[in-house]
Amino acid sequence: EVEDDSKVVILSSTPGGMADFAPTSHALYAENVRDVCIVFTDIVGFSSIAMDISPRSVMDMLQDLFSRFDELCDVHGVLKLETIGDAYIC
Repeated sequence: EVEDDSKVVILSSTPGGMADFAPTSHALYAENVRDVCIVFTDIVGFSSIAMDISPRSVMDMLQDLFSRFDELCDVHGVLKLETIGDAYIC
């Protein structure tokens, strides 16, 4: 179900042609779109960090970091797609 939700978010943020095409086909799809960038972030050493601090501190750290990413997305008009564990996708 989470994977299905992710597909809905990604497809709803893409150009109309891809949203119509992608769910029904396994064929390759390409479209020329101007000014597009997808950013995947991941905290290097996250597992080690998380093992050395309290669960509350882990959550506070992620909340602080992701809130800063959210603010940057708002400032620059970037669509946040998803957070998964310590990964942030926009």
